[in-house]
Amino acid sequence: MNDLFVAVNLLALVGWCFLIFAPKAEITRIALNNMLLPGLLCLIYSAFLITEIFLRAGSGEGGFTSITAVQGLFSAPNGVLLGWTHYLAFDLFVGIWIVERARFQNRWPLILILISCMLFGPLGLLLFLGQQAIMQRVSI
Repeated sequence: MNDLFVAVNLLALVGWCFLIFAPKAEITRIALNNMLLPGLLCLIYSAFLITEIFLRAGSGEGGFTSITAVQGLFSAPNGVLLGWTHYLAFDLFVGIWIVERARFQNRWPLILILISCMLFGPLGLLLFLGQQAIMQRVSI
């Protein structure tokens, strides 16, 4: 289980390094803009999900109807790995989306936003959306 955790983290980290250090490079276009790395994370997530569905079928563990039920989803190591891979895939996808839409004259704000997105997901997205709204108002 730990090996899978390390593997999905490394995949995501490689993607984030491409986005942060070489957003316009050919390797970034191949690995990220063509959705190779996010697609691989989604494939791994899907395999975990199917495995968990069959392993937990009828067990009554976990669900989405209450906070207690959601905690049940994360009570097993497989559930934590499933949730973590979900976060990694979606945060990386959002990072790609940000780079594709970013209009910065200076790369430092983009780097800070990407790091925020990598570490704190929705906070990085919020910073980007705020920055874009400000840029749009200034250019009107």
